Amino acid sequence: SNWVNAEGASNVLDPKFVEAVNWYGMMDREYGPPGATSYHWQQCQDLFLQGKVGMWADASVFFANLIDPEQSTITDQAGITIVPAGAAGQTPYVGGWHLSLYEGSQNKGPAWLFVQWALGKEMTTQAQLKNITTGRTSAWESPEYMAANQHPELTDTFLKAMTIGDPRWNPPVLSVGEARDAVGAAIVTAIEGGDVDSALNDADEVMQKLLADTPQLEGMPAPAPAAEAMSDFNWRMFEGESIRVAMVKQPWSEFLESADYLQQFTDQTGIDVTYEILPEDQFRQKTTIEFAAGTSDVDVFLSMVAQEGIKYESAGWYADFTELLNDATITDPNFDFADFTKSSLSIATLPNGKLIGLPVYNEFGALFYNKALLDAAGVAGPPTTLEEMEAAAAAINDPDNGVYGVCLRGKGAAATSQFSSFMHA
Repeated sequence: SNWVNAEGASNVLDPKFVEAVNWYGMMDREYGPPGATSYHWQQCQDLFLQGKVGMWADASVFFANLIDPEQSTITDQAGITIVPAGAAGQTPYVGGWHLSLYEGSQNKGPAWLFVQWALGKEMTTQAQLKNITTGRTSAWESPEYMAANQHPELTDTFLKAMTIGDPRWNPPVLSVGEARDAVGAAIVTAIEGGDVDSALNDADEVMQKLLADTPQLEGMPAPAPAAEAMSDFNWRMFEGESIRVAMVKQPWSEFLESADYLQQFTDQTGIDVTYEILPEDQFRQKTTIEFAAGTSDVDVFLSMVAQEGIKYESAGWYADFTELLNDATITDPNFDFADFTKSSLSIATLPNGKLIGLPVYNEFGALFYNKALLDAAGVAGPPTTLEEMEAAAAAINDPDNGVYGVCLRGKGAAATSQFSSFMHA
């Protein structure tokens, strides 16, 4: 199922959507830890790290924590696969941050050079070596990463997810938070064993209103950038200019700030960079206020289509990346746009087809599993279908001894992103 139907109307009363909510709630209620409606990713992760949960469905980025000996007691027992398939197949959500340019920027040329440098093959491979799950196939397949990678199952799983994933992990409305609250309330009701039909009726009313209040974006052709090669690309064409880069505090932003990388960019281009990193909530508040005032000097910024894409595009704040990629005078012929995976680009593409960024890292709806608990319960490998997942959870579940079959986010709005993988299935 999905958030909306083919006509763009609310789809939360679709029988398949209702079934997904009921199934998700049943799994947490029957085989999850007590108090699941207060669980965000942190609480599920804590239990998994202690070896008390057989399976945990959440964002793939958390796998790095599960195999970190400073955090985990089960580093050699943690496995990762894609959220299992349902009747509609295996369709994990895919998401992540992308690097965008502010349409009001007076420095688009030097800003575009920064994006090409930061997301070129060399820097992306360096990020991959820091366990940042990037969107370039070449980084995953690079000899350096393959030699250093101790978890080939992550590589195989990630590349498959980037082929089959769906970027629609948030409702396509202007007021995303309100929609998540409404659907999240129905998920809580399902976990508690309450009247799900009534809760979804309430959610449907909210969704219908929010969809009616959401502006329709003008249709655009699918991006097909193909800049013609230049014999000698001039990385110093904007020498002496300056740009401002606004970032959210997360691993990729911190990686780029490390090891004198920014100075390397300045040395290569002659462009000075003012680089800012802020916590997510503070970042969104500050950039939104600046953009709305029309006085911002931000040139490059992190964004997330599923979160603020419709709002920012409706306000005219995104530069069109297809135009930039097609401009051979400012695009390095070695940038290799085709090297980005299809699903990684989907997280930077608006519903109307406009490409408004390039991915810095990707995540997908993953199922983490404890190999030892599965073996002890007689479960032969990680589940590949929802039926197998339910059977495995039942076999592992041993609440009297503090062991639970599964842990799924249950804290209202926070649960909706991970629920989306089961919704699509």
